[in-house]
Amino acid sequence: MFIPKLLKNFIYVIIWVIFVYLALTYLGCQSSPPSPTPSPPSPTPSLENVDKVLKSLVLGSIAFNTPEEIQWNNTAVIELLLSPSFSVDELKDKIQEAGEREGAEIRVADQMSAVLESSGFKIIELTKEIQAISFEEITDWKWEITPSKPGEQTLYLTISAILFVNGERTPRKIESFKKEIYIKVTFIQKLGFFIKDKWEWLWGVILIPLIIWIWKKWKSKKMNKAT
Repeated sequence: MFIPKLLKNFIYVIIWVIFVYLALTYLGCQSSPPSPTPSPPSPTPSLENVDKVLKSLVLGSIAFNTPEEIQWNNTAVIELLLSPSFSVDELKDKIQEAGEREGAEIRVADQMSAVLESSGFKIIELTKEIQAISFEEITDWKWEITPSKPGEQTLYLTISAILFVNGERTPRKIESFKKEIYIKVTFIQKLGFFIKDKWEWLWGVILIPLIIWIWKKWKSKKMNKAT
């Protein structure tokens, strides 16, 4: 009877060990610490160079004019002034062209570019797109704009810094502006637009029937005279 009792105790011990093992395993899975969050990738040397150049830029001011409206067939001039040493208000006072004046503070490099774009205007550059920037003197850009579409049109002004990175000059956009200008059109000009856009319809619906009617009236009159 001794051996069976010993075997029975041994089986109880084995069962208890298995139970403790399973319990510890379950608790370990439940309380296991979360996996560490991967650290963000460190910037490459080339990106660090760009950041260093951007941090080295000085703070400057810009001001420009935007006419609220332009008469069709007329032209206007957009003027942009930039300076690291003048304030925004001082630059606004120096704008000579007509229109609402707006300004802002931006980062300035030793070379800057300014581009004016629009699908509603014919734009002629009066100055170079890329210019060297003086600390004491004001740098200016000018564009002549002529409406090519009636109604409300949009101008887009983009100002970029020309950065020297890894031995090359490359542009970096600093600021952009979007301005609305209304193009006024007289009644005669509207009539001209209508005829230009609808000339095929006018020719088929009005002019040809009118010509036929006039010809018939003339022919009928001629026959009456003959009789």
